[in-house]
Amino acid sequence: MTLLLLQMTTVLLTALVFGWIARKCGQARVIGEIVGGIFLGPSAFGRIAPHASARLFPQSSLGPFDVLSTVGLILFLFLIGTQLEYEHLRQHKTTATLTSALSILLPFLFAMAVAPSLRTRFAPSEIGSVPFALFLGVSMMAN
Repeated sequence: MTLLLLQMTTVLLTALVFGWIARKCGQARVIGEIVGGIFLGPSAFGRIAPHASARLFPQSSLGPFDVLSTVGLILFLFLIGTQLEYEHLRQHKTTATLTSALSILLPFLFAMAVAPSLRTRFAPSEIGSVPFALFLGVSMMAN
């Protein structure tokens, strides 16, 4: 239980510090919090101090931590929903719709365009070009 509290305290303090730094740089606090989370992961903290990272976040403790982080994410999304201003959405519906559509359509079209050149290298010979292109297109648009 004490390890879980230490993990939660570390994550919260890191999010607060990186959020504060982001605000000082003129960015949204949530951007700093996301960067702080990336910093605590294996990409930064795990490379800089692998033993400390493994000791603070051992594999055996990630189950309960994952459950708590999922509950926290659900509560965070709930709070965002309660603060949503529908009038603001109505004012920007054209921009939001266009941005959403293009963020789905452009990666799909790009993947469809490069699929023929990638098929010979990555797809098994029994997979046809159309299924591979569709798979690649859907994969790209989902990310």
